[in-house]
Amino acid sequence: MTLKRDLIYFLVFSVVVLFLLFTYVSEKSVVDVEPFAEKDPSIFDSTNLSNSVCLNQNDTDEIRYLAYLPHGTFHEQLTSLENAIFLAWATNRTLLLPPIIFGREILIYKPSYYLYKDLIALKLYNENNSECVWDSEHAKCSKEVQPGLHTLVSWDVLMDMKFPKEQVRVISRESSDFPGLYSFINITDFGGQTHFIPDKELYDYQFYDGLKNKSSDHKYKYMIHLCTLQNRNELLLHFGSLSGIDRLNLELDRNDEFQKELQNHMLIGHPEVLNAAELIIIQLGGPASYLGVHVNLSSHISDDDAEPIMDELIKKILTNSSPEVNNNNNTLFAREPSFQPTSTQILASRCIESLPPEKRHFPIIYLSTNLMRSDHRLSKFFEEFPCAFVLSDFQGWIEPLKNITNPMDNVDLFEFLLPLVDTVVVSRSGQIFKTGDSAFDDYAQRLHEIWQFSDKMFSSLTRRINPIISITRNVPPPSSLPTYIFPTGFSSSNLSATHLITPQINATNIFWSSQVRFRAYGREYQPSNFVRKRRHGFMNRLRTKSGRKVLYRRRLKGRKYLSH
Repeated sequence: MTLKRDLIYFLVFSVVVLFLLFTYVSEKSVVDVEPFAEKDPSIFDSTNLSNSVCLNQNDTDEIRYLAYLPHGTFHEQLTSLENAIFLAWATNRTLLLPPIIFGREILIYKPSYYLYKDLIALKLYNENNSECVWDSEHAKCSKEVQPGLHTLVSWDVLMDMKFPKEQVRVISRESSDFPGLYSFINITDFGGQTHFIPDKELYDYQFYDGLKNKSSDHKYKYMIHLCTLQNRNELLLHFGSLSGIDRLNLELDRNDEFQKELQNHMLIGHPEVLNAAELIIIQLGGPASYLGVHVNLSSHISDDDAEPIMDELIKKILTNSSPEVNNNNNTLFAREPSFQPTSTQILASRCIESLPPEKRHFPIIYLSTNLMRSDHRLSKFFEEFPCAFVLSDFQGWIEPLKNITNPMDNVDLFEFLLPLVDTVVVSRSGQIFKTGDSAFDDYAQRLHEIWQFSDKMFSSLTRRINPIISITRNVPPPSSLPTYIFPTGFSSSNLSATHLITPQINATNIFWSSQVRFRAYGREYQPSNFVRKRRHGFMNRLRTKSGRKVLYRRRLKGRKYLSH
């Protein structure tokens, strides 16, 4: 009898537990699936719109929110961020900002429902799956990057977010899960307080603000007018993917001007990244003294498919490269045939001066690529341009980046920062060439135009600096000076051991670089102490804003050259 009663209790208890479990799963399923229902047709209705409605910007004192699902490489996530900031500004909403997602496995785009599932299933570094190991060489505790794990980095760590935060209210959130999001902004009726705009393809919809243009000027299937977004009254406006450099199709001057102003302020702000890039730029001869090239060939591109792509790139460089850059190189590196390079020279100078005289017109090239230097698909490129450099040629100058870890979880960020260094170096070139139109290319070109404009006043002065003198600024000590492996097709026999003369440097002096003196080798010109001091002062002034103003004023007075 007792056994029978216990069995009945057990069955009743089991039924209750199953019922509660079913109710919980059903509610959670509704919360997760409901936002991904078919698109609301009203979102594409642009009838009865006017400029007065478009400029309304949802003018209300009530705080409303905007969110999106991040994915892709750093540059693709940056594009999504810029588009989200613009939409938050245009709709007068608070942006719920997700962090940068770094990992060896890139979170690729998928339709909204599946992308959301991937986001909430991300495996992050924690105490159970990773161990913080003390690095005595760099005096830090860090976690090595592991396959299958991701780390989340705040945008403020890598980017200058001052301007966006002055224009838009921003709240950072690590998690993308809907239940947590609804709880965070106090949503109780997700059906009535949330408007979700899902996508089934990456190029599903484009946003526009014109009254006549109702068709996409690119590859998007649907057009959504900004007015329809501004008129939404839901507490949360949630998008799927916002990636795409042409996601916004703007005609109104007010919107277009804000987008350009935003893009001009979205600059890389990490000091170590900028410093590493600057050191590499000096090794290439200085800003605008080299060509920037971006080659992005995925692993599934065969040799037969890659060959015409590389041939077209080489042809464009040979026929369209700016004469100003090439002439600048010829002036910088012109030497007597008997000149022998030294180990204190910048890499670009060593390479050019080690070539036969008839080949010294070849341009200096910085190649940003996802391929290894040894990849046979690049062999023809290096044969055509013997003084082409890649990031791996500058190991000594990117070494400080190994000290940088994510303050949130102590994950080593070194390999994730390299694309940012690549971007800065390419953007500071005299001219950019590319094999496609990616988010990397778009951002590098934008930085190129921004810095080209800001450097216009001082670029002619910078280009007159002898690259051998420039090396006194930030060249690493002899013990850490990397050995450059000359490209395929270049004969290293021109560089004998007797030609690589290291100057005497007192390594115990922290100002060791100021002790470097450039003596005459062979028939090389040797300046006087007076000229050396003039150059030292000139270089110091170039480093500061006030110093550059002094140089500019002197240049206006006619002081254009150093006296001998």
